Amino acid sequence: MDIMVSDIPEHNQGDFTYAPTLHLTMEIVFESSNAKRMALTFLNTTDAPRLSSTNAREARAHVTKINFKQRRQRLAIERLKRRKESTTVAQERTGSIEDACVAGFKEPSISPQVFCLPADPDQSIRFLLHEFRPLVFPAQTGAASSPSEFEWITLLRSEPALVEACMYVALEHWPSGPCWEQKRQAAVHLCKTLNMVNSRLNSGQGLSDGVIGAVFVLTFGERLSKNEATLEIHLNGLSKMVNQRREQGLYKIPSCDSVQEVIPLTPVRKERIVAALRKRDVRTLGAISHISHKIHQIRQNIEDLVSYPSSFSSATGDIEGTISSVQEELRPLFNSSVAYIASVSRAISLFLQLSWPSTGYVDHASCARDLQDALSEPRVTLCGSTSLTVWQYFVGGVGAASRPSLRSWYVASLANMFRAMHIRDWEACYQVMEGAFVPDSILLMQFRDLWEEIQQLIAS
Repeated sequence: MDIMVSDIPEHNQGDFTYAPTLHLTMEIVFESSNAKRMALTFLNTTDAPRLSSTNAREARAHVTKINFKQRRQRLAIERLKRRKESTTVAQERTGSIEDACVAGFKEPSISPQVFCLPADPDQSIRFLLHEFRPLVFPAQTGAASSPSEFEWITLLRSEPALVEACMYVALEHWPSGPCWEQKRQAAVHLCKTLNMVNSRLNSGQGLSDGVIGAVFVLTFGERLSKNEATLEIHLNGLSKMVNQRREQGLYKIPSCDSVQEVIPLTPVRKERIVAALRKRDVRTLGAISHISHKIHQIRQNIEDLVSYPSSFSSATGDIEGTISSVQEELRPLFNSSVAYIASVSRAISLFLQLSWPSTGYVDHASCARDLQDALSEPRVTLCGSTSLTVWQYFVGGVGAASRPSLRSWYVASLANMFRAMHIRDWEACYQVMEGAFVPDSILLMQFRDLWEEIQQLIAS
């Protein structure tokens, strides 16, 4: 960029007024190996009147200022270009369902009222089904117009706050990484959800299944964001809402799998929600929460045994004793009327058998078949069960190693889920499972082998 005389402040030396960079500036363009052009302005004082040290500093400072201004302009143009490209990709990706998600990508109004008014829920529901059907119906039981789909749509239609909560989680944690526009729209859906939930609570209608489900979904979203402060707030609110429902004689919690993401994986320091939920049925929710903590202990003991084989005899007794007691706690839950309790308990049981093979014969394939039946039971899954759901299917797939047809069912289901999540590598897959129960290093190799089969199916 050439600097004109008008760009440079004038300086006086006695009666002589001059512009120190007149005929003295030049633009040098560097061409680097990556073909990026970088233009810099330099000051050439050849044959120019001699400057005082003060004036020379001012001239150099001005040239430096111009160069930095040019750099800021170049970076701004590059950012704008990248932003337009990411928006274009998002538009191409959702172009086939433009009618379904147009409400989700409109420019939000700056009016506060926008946060209290729901968008067309049917458009949001169609968007969620189009993008995340394999996650909503992982067992492939939710074909279009099926009873499972009808039940899922009915639940969402019953409470606009639940639709907004699902849209928030879907856009905020977009599997391939949300662009800036999706992030902003996710914030709008979050504000709508919070305003609607508060409105229901103030009106005395905040204890419905839909509102409880919305708060469960928000809790799951905060777990994904690792936002401990907000997660604590949601858990406190959930425990109070569940206790109030119980006081009114409403003991049943919403029949949606978002619950299973909150209960089994809730840390000990957040036992309030578990305590509130277990007051009705200690043998189910309380047992699952208690068992989840024992699983982490068993895994650590197995890892210690691998690292320090000299302690084999004493460690073996501790591990086998803990696993035996956990299996006894799990058996009464296998036939639970709550679908996710039945499937999670069977998955944990098979997981423990795979982690620590007993001396007696155990038909892992039969256990995997029982798990398949439990997973195939009709259920309502919201945007809140990816980690534990993926983990259950991995456990079943590893357990079905001796039955190719059964293993293929698990592989196909997982491939569909990972396509919807836009996961193509093992590292991303492992991050999903970290939200559930990570296997020990030996069992993890079998999980990795199963992933290789899934990856081949995704690529085909």
